[in-house]
This record gives sequence, structure tokens and C-alpha cells, in this order.
Amino acid sequence: MSFTPSVLHQRLHENQLTIAAKHRGGLSRRPDGVEIHSGDEELRYVILEAPLAQALPEGCHSLRVMPWAGELSQQLHALGFQHRGGLLYMSLQREPPPPPHVPGYRVERALTSEALAAFTDIQLRAFPEFQDDWRRRFDFLLASQLRNVGDPSHFYLLGHTEGRPVSAGLLLHTRGVGGIYSLATLDAYRGRGRSRVLISHLIDEARRIGCDVIALQVSSGTHAERLYRRLGFEPEFEVRLYVR
Repeated sequence: MSFTPSVLHQRLHENQLTIAAKHRGGLSRRPDGVEIHSGDEELRYVILEAPLAQALPEGCHSLRVMPWAGELSQQLHALGFQHRGGLLYMSLQREPPPPPHVPGYRVERALTSEALAAFTDIQLRAFPEFQDDWRRRFDFLLASQLRNVGDPSHFYLLGHTEGRPVSAGLLLHTRGVGGIYSLATLDAYRGRGRSRVLISHLIDEARRIGCDVIALQVSSGTHAERLYRRLGFEPEFEVRLYVR
């Protein structure tokens, strides 16, 4: 069943579209939604905001279906797409608990090419599905970071332990929405509070610049979702994911 998105839903969606446009290669409007472009085929996808109204682009193998697009599963199944979980949009709705003290851990803004290379390395290592053709993906993502680091809407952070970059996160703000993206911590350093400290810094920055909404997206049913709920984030809506 479809519904009419609220103003908040539209603002959250706009924030995500902005990061897709700036970090994937641009976007174009369709009668039924948005096509996200990219030089990396794995990062191209179509977002359906309404029932499918025109042919999908050649080679399209990934779709996101907004909840206000209606029930499209049978139509998409006929086109060779299978449901592959959901992406939960969450917003901060209560004050998070104080972050823990993590000895030897410090957080600083990533501004140099060296820092952004470390940011990109952490970002890639957090997603095993992107390990194939690692160098090409690294170069593509690093070029995106370098292109956007000077944009005032972007705020990159790196977390260091004993001088080694071990965690990363990005805040993108649009129309009063502070969207948290690219949260990642290297495997050997997880489970010790570093992510909570980093998120706390990103929340502080969002509040400092006057964001009235702080949001993020997470795969439904994951450990990360449970962590974000403990930190005060609650679901706003879920986007259905489909792959061919």
C-alpha cells in the first residue's frame, strides 16, 4: 500500500539524493523516479517513487522502491528482479547516551588528500562486496572525496587509535537535515565504543550548524540498526531493495 510522503520524508529523501548525485556521478529525473548515474556499474541504480512508467535503462540491475511508489513486487519479479531486503531511514528522536571514553582514541576532521585516502580505505574495507577490483573502486571513491571535501555541506571525520586511522564517518547537510553516511570501523577495532564516539561528534556538528533533523540509513535487521536504536534513532520509513 502506498502513502503520501510527509515533508520530513521528502527532506530525508532529498538528502540521500544529494549524496548520490555528488558521490556517484549525477542523477536524472524519470517520470517514475530518479536514475543514479556512475562510472562504476555496481553503483548505478534507479529509485522508483511511483509505479514503473518507462523502460529501465540498459544494464540496470539494482532498484530502490520508495514506500510511496506502491506495491511493485509482481511487476518487478516479471522483469527479473528479486527482493533483497530493505534500507531503513532513521532519524534521531531522543538524546543519545554519553559516548564512552576510549583510551588512545581521537577524532579529527579529514581535510588532506592523505586523510581522505585513509577515509576511503576504511570505507571500502567495511563492505566485503566491494573487495573485487579494489584498486579501481578505491580510485573512484577517493576522486569523489577529493571533489567534495571543499563543499561546505560536507564534514568528513576520521577516528585514530595510536596514530592509525581506524574509523570514518561523513555528515552531509541539506535544508536543515544532517545526514550521517559512510560510517565504518576496521574489523579489529569494532565493539569497543569507537563508532559511538564518532557518531557523537557527527551529531554535535549537525547541531552546531543548526540542523533540526539528524538522520541515517541502515540495512534492516542488522547489528548496526540495533546500535542506532540504542543511540536514539528511530525508523521513519523503509525502502525496498531489488536486484536483477
